[in-house]
Amino acid sequence: MRGPILLACAILAPAIATAAPCAPREAVIGQIAKTYAESRVALGLTNGGVVEVLTSPQTGSWAIVITRPDGTTCAVMAGEAWTVEAQQPPGRDG
Repeated sequence: MRGPILLACAILAPAIATAAPCAPREAVIGQIAKTYAESRVALGLTNGGVVEVLTSPQTGSWAIVITRPDGTTCAVMAGEAWTVEAQQPPGRDG
């Protein structure tokens, strides 16, 4: 189920990022790391830039950010209770 959700986030991220809190990448990633102890666990490319998922294994908190080609990073979403599930081959439900 997460696959379609993450795909939707990647598609919507460029539009959302225009209204999201934005700053230079180092500032955004640094603040997330300092405040929530989150680090990157996944990334992907979209037409609007690079989408990154950051999580904290200690707290389960997570954030999704997008970095535009000009280096500006915008916080798109954040939450808690992040879990990692083993990937199943396509066509199989876990």
